[in-house]
Amino acid sequence: MVGIDPLALALAALVAFVSAIIAGVSGFGVGLVLPPFLAAVVGVEAVVPTMAVGMAITNGSRLWAYRRAVHWPAWSALMVAVLPLAIASAFVYTRLEHDAVAIVLGVFLIAMVPLRRVLARREFEPGWRTWLGIGGVYGGLSGVTTGVGALLIAGLMAAGLAGAPLVATDAAVSTVVNLVRLVVYSAHGLVGTREILVGMVVGGATVPAAFLARSLMARLPISAHVWIMEVLVILGGVSFLWRAIAD
Repeated sequence: MVGIDPLALALAALVAFVSAIIAGVSGFGVGLVLPPFLAAVVGVEAVVPTMAVGMAITNGSRLWAYRRAVHWPAWSALMVAVLPLAIASAFVYTRLEHDAVAIVLGVFLIAMVPLRRVLARREFEPGWRTWLGIGGVYGGLSGVTTGVGALLIAGLMAAGLAGAPLVATDAAVSTVVNLVRLVVYSAHGLVGTREILVGMVVGGATVPAAFLARSLMARLPISAHVWIMEVLVILGGVSFLWRAIAD
């Protein structure tokens, strides 16, 4: 692949594999941890389109691994709000400048840590309004940044989903959203051979991780890795902001 550092790509694939194991247990991780490493391979402006390729594979494999646990009523309600807003926000992304992309990614990653904690502490009975609200926020952000799966997971957790149904429903929503993003980005010339190939490499690295994570689900405590993930997410956000300032 011309113009791609093989060592940087190998590191990104390794990070994708490890974070996918965590994501397969907790429901989030790849979209938050991988972007800073992927930026070293394809550049900041191509991170989100490349992630859309990789995450379509990642979430598709996770959906297959957890297909029997999907909470379909929640999925249906979420998609009513997610689809139109995901399409609109993906279109907005096609109009963003390089520095604006870096700032959006940086601010979002840093903000996700306290926001995830706040949402996870809330307890309420989910209904159509709840699912529509969660889907609206997720869909509105999903087209312009990466890692919004953490927001979706936080909302689903706050609405009462946990364990396999949580991970499965998140994967079902995210698979559709990433395919929608790919269509919009491709229509505006943001997805080329490089983005597809790199996305397939990092996405492919996550496929075995989904099935390994399923075997760990019942016995692996996730509290420690959440702290590690949050530190990595904040560092990743800072790195994007630094790129925007330095350019």
